[in-house]
Amino acid sequence: DSPAFVRDYRLAAWENFQNTPIPTTSDKPWRRTDLRGLRAGEIHIPNGDLGQLPPPPAEILEPLVGDVHGGQILMSPSGIKVELDSHLADMGVVFADLSTAGSQYPQILEGILGQIVGSDEGKCAALVGALAQNGVLVYVPPGVQVEKPLHSVMWGPGVNLAHLSHLLVWV
Repeated sequence: DSPAFVRDYRLAAWENFQNTPIPTTSDKPWRRTDLRGLRAGEIHIPNGDLGQLPPPPAEILEPLVGDVHGGQILMSPSGIKVELDSHLADMGVVFADLSTAGSQYPQILEGILGQIVGSDEGKCAALVGALAQNGVLVYVPPGVQVEKPLHSVMWGPGVNLAHLSHLLVWV
């Protein structure tokens, strides 16, 4: 149920992933990261049936500054919980998970998806572009100031699981 532009982006990203070699220490951005020990065959994307995984620790959900967040998104195996200060929402600030962004704010999502880091910028960027299960869209309209932090938490417990997400910010 994603918009057509999201499906097209993901298909193009998958093609980029298939056609891009695994980075090596000879590649300048990867010169300090050696992936030869990575056992990629043991890593899998969660399929939704993760059993009883621990909830996030309470301290990582506490406000980053002051007494309250301007907004908070918690993405976890048990679902997505989004909170946004109503004053910010009234000023046009969008703070949403990507599924909601695709259905309620497609024009904003289409304007930013793949614009900062494109799926053609390497194997990992292509993998995330193709297979990201979730993510966050932040949009702050011109002239609007957000004083309180917007906090996103991706809680991905488990062993050998790849929790892939996008963080898209348009200010």
